Amino acid sequence: MKKYTILGLVILNNMFNQAMPAMALSVLLKDISADLDMNLVQAGYLWASPQILAILSSFFGGAITEWFGERKILIFSSYGLSILGITRALGWNFSSELVFTMLFGFFTPLTMLANFKLLQNNFSENDLSLANGLMSAGMALGFLFGSWISATFVAPLVGGWRGVFVIYALISFLFPTILAFYIKPEPRKISRKLDLSAIFSPLKQAVKNLNIWLLGFGLFGLNSAIQSYLGYLPTYLQNIGWSVAEASGAMTTFHLASLSIAVIVAIYSKRLRESRSLTIFTASIILVGLIATSFAKGSWVLVSVVTAGVFRDAFMAMFFTYVAEVSREVRIAAGAALGFTMMMNGIGNVIAPPFGNSFHTLSPTAPFWIWTAIGIFGLVSLLLIRKQTPPKII
Repeated sequence: MKKYTILGLVILNNMFNQAMPAMALSVLLKDISADLDMNLVQAGYLWASPQILAILSSFFGGAITEWFGERKILIFSSYGLSILGITRALGWNFSSELVFTMLFGFFTPLTMLANFKLLQNNFSENDLSLANGLMSAGMALGFLFGSWISATFVAPLVGGWRGVFVIYALISFLFPTILAFYIKPEPRKISRKLDLSAIFSPLKQAVKNLNIWLLGFGLFGLNSAIQSYLGYLPTYLQNIGWSVAEASGAMTTFHLASLSIAVIVAIYSKRLRESRSLTIFTASIILVGLIATSFAKGSWVLVSVVTAGVFRDAFMAMFFTYVAEVSREVRIAAGAALGFTMMMNGIGNVIAPPFGNSFHTLSPTAPFWIWTAIGIFGLVSLLLIRKQTPPKII
C-alpha cells in the first residue's frame, strides 16, 4: 500500500509543480505577450525557454539521480520548481521573463528522472507500466486543469497571469514537504567520496549505444512537435476568431481526451506487453492530428485537436516503459538512458517552437506542417530501433 501512497504524492507533485504551470503558460501566452510587448516568435522562445537549461540537467540528471538517490533529487528539484515558479511572475520584459522561465526549466527533468527511478525501485517489473501509466494520467489531469481554469477562472480571480504563477507555486510547496517526511532516506553509499567517473560511467555507456541515440531522436522529434503544437494552438485559435474561453476549451478537450486514454492504458497495462508497438502506434495518431489541424475548418478543428491529444500521455507512458526495456536489453542504467533521451527532448523543445512559429508569416497553418515533419523524423528513429540479443556492451 505504501508504494501507491508514494505514487499518489508523486502525481500531485507533478500536477502542481509541472503540469498546471506549463499549461498556464500556454493558455496565458497571449496575455503575457501583450503585457510584455512580445511578438509571436518571442512567444515561441518563451514557450521553449524552460528546455534550454533542461538540456543540461537532463544530460547529467540520470547519472546524478543514480548516485545521490532519487529521494534527495526529487525533494531538491521539487522545491526548486516551487521557488522558481514564483519568480516567473516577476518578469518586467521579454528578456527577464525568458531568464526566469529558463531557470524554472532546469529542475523539471530532475524531478521527472527522480520520479521514474522512484517508481522503478518501488514497483515490480510487471507493475511498472501500471505506475508509469498512472503517473502519465496524473500529468494529463494537471494539463487538463491547467488549460481549463488558468485563463478563465484563476487569472480573473487573482488579478492576471502573474497571480496564476504565484498561486500554483505556493500550493506546490506542500507536496515535496510531505514526500520528505514520508519517503525513507536511501542507505548511504559505502564510499562517501564523490567519484565523478563512477557517477558518469552509466552516461558514457548510454551515449555509445545506437539504440539509446534512436530513443533520443524519437523523443526529440515527437515530443518537441506536440509541445510546439500546444504552445501555438491557443494563439492560433484566437487569431482565427475563437474567444479566449473557446481556445481554452479546445486545450481542455485535448487533455481530457489524453487523460481518458492514459487511464485506460494504466488499467490494462499488465496486458499491454508490446511497448514498442504501442509507442509507435500512439505516435502515429498524434502526427495525424497535428497535420489535420493545418487544414481543418469549423468543428473539424476540434476533431483534429482531439486526435492530436488522445494518445499524448499514453505515448509518454509507453515511451518510459520502452526506455526501461531497452536499457535492460543493453545493460545500461535506466536513469542514465532516460536522462539522455530527455536531454535530446530538451534540445528539440528549444529548437522546434520558435522555428515553427517563424513560418507563420507564410501561413498561420505553416507551423503545423513544420512540426509534423519534425515528428515524422522522431517516428522513423523509433522504427529503426532493433532488439539487441544477446545484450551488447560497447
